[in-house]
Amino acid sequence: MSVEALIMMGTAIILVYIIFIEIFTIIFRLTGLTNDKARFQVISLFTNSGFTTQEAELIINSRVRRRIANVTMLSGFILNVTVISVLVNVFITLGSAKSSDVLLFFLFFGGFFIIVFLLKKLRVFEFLLRGFVERITN
Repeated sequence: MSVEALIMMGTAIILVYIIFIEIFTIIFRLTGLTNDKARFQVISLFTNSGFTTQEAELIINSRVRRRIANVTMLSGFILNVTVISVLVNVFITLGSAKSSDVLLFFLFFGGFFIIVFLLKKLRVFEFLLRGFVERITN
């Protein structure tokens, strides 16, 4: 697999991960959780870290939130397996690549993370995504 293909695949997986976290955060917010609590719980569910906090009790005590949490955990498992397999493939391919390709790879991902960080700070994108997810879930 070429370095360009790895860049595209890695970027797609990261975008899917960010989009899934945002979507599930919005869905939990629709059930009445605040944005901070919802995001923390979604990331905990996705990463299987299992923090036991008061906010976790808010999810356990609601039937709807438990179902959403189940789907979130299953999605997290699928995404984690995908990310691990892609990372293994990246390191195998980068081991045989030219040094200029490796530099290009890391520069691209550095720029990509900066762009995603800046876009997440803009309220317009959050507003558009929230409206889209709310229309789908309702």
